[in-house]
Amino acid sequence: MLQAVFVLIMIIIGKLIYDSYLEQTRRPKKEKKNKKGDVIDISEAWVPLDNLPFRKRDSILSAREIGLYNLFSHLLKGSPYIAIPKLSMSEIFMVAPDAEKRQEYQN
Repeated sequence: MLQAVFVLIMIIIGKLIYDSYLEQTRRPKKEKKNKKGDVIDISEAWVPLDNLPFRKRDSILSAREIGLYNLFSHLLKGSPYIAIPKLSMSEIFMVAPDAEKRQEYQN
């Protein structure tokens, strides 16, 4: 009797695992292309595009970095190599310190 109960529990657990697997791997059904309806514009719902808090930085490189760049440019003169400072967007733009949701824009 105990073995029959154990087999029944294992079948139930197996069925739950199988159903969970199918739910995770099942592809959503494609919607019909001829579906008519209104277009909902949410482009400005999250971010006010007319007043973004980004500002241009005053200087991209510090005085030391400019000196190092000039040194490398002078050393590489006449060779097939050039010195190009590596930049990220945060080195060109900055988020205004008083911006609302500053961390969100920074990310």
